[in-house]
Amino acid sequence: MKFNKNSSINPDNNEANSGEVEEKQKHRSRRRRSRLIWTLVILACLVILAIEINQRTVYEADTDAHTALTGSDSINVSSMDKNGNLTDASGGDATESNRGYFFDGPDKDTLIIFYPGARVEPEAYGPLCRKIAAGDADVFLMRAPLYLSITDVNEADKVLAEKKALEKGTGLDKPGGNNSYKYVYVAGHSMGASVAGMYAAKHLDSLNGVIMLAGYPTKDLHHQGFSMLSVYGSRDGHTDMLKKNKNYRPSDYTQYVIKGGNHAQFGNYGIQSGEGKAYISRTEQQNQTVEVISRYLKSHNK
Repeated sequence: MKFNKNSSINPDNNEANSGEVEEKQKHRSRRRRSRLIWTLVILACLVILAIEINQRTVYEADTDAHTALTGSDSINVSSMDKNGNLTDASGGDATESNRGYFFDGPDKDTLIIFYPGARVEPEAYGPLCRKIAAGDADVFLMRAPLYLSITDVNEADKVLAEKKALEKGTGLDKPGGNNSYKYVYVAGHSMGASVAGMYAAKHLDSLNGVIMLAGYPTKDLHHQGFSMLSVYGSRDGHTDMLKKNKNYRPSDYTQYVIKGGNHAQFGNYGIQSGEGKAYISRTEQQNQTVEVISRYLKSHNK
């Protein structure tokens, strides 16, 4: 048998080819890692940018809102930390590390858990929550991550997990404390109202109802014994949207339109973009809201 010199097998060539293939594979692997790293860096930058933009467009609570976070002889206002401990709110928690604010008034058996509107400081709802607590229900005003309630729909679970602490109150020698909540409602404003409805849809057996201020349901809320109150202003710039998903409303449904009211005046945070001009004052709109909620609670807490 004859062998062609040119066809002879050269071990050195095989080793060279193998090394070349290995080097190419390493190069491709480095490129993949590099692309992955750059993708993660870009995503991180986009997240940071989104957070920065969101923070810059947050509607800030006014001076009256912060004043409402100070306790009085008739109402205790507490701040709850992440461990469920209640301390004096002292006009607001500048660290933004608290879970929310607890307005503990003379009522002993009804609790409302309130979701704030999108990109609105929770403190802006202090005056409204305080007025509600002065009458027919204690109120827990939640702080939403990134000022967006939609980022943590189940935040109310964390509040209810501390129900015993809320029932005990701050221990101060004032009205409040020693509560026993027989009736529990979720509520919210704007997007916070829709988020309250989303939470309620998963807890229809354990909640008594949902209170929506300038909001609408996005989940089916039909359930025996469950009710819904919808309140909005006639000058709201989003009235068509507020009429959406009528088929999701429970059979026990109450609606109240505040003549001359708008979208933003449920809170104390100034003028909102795309807003209709109100023909009544913020104080009047909030007072009417409190009266409607009071009538609703009295007719359902039986």
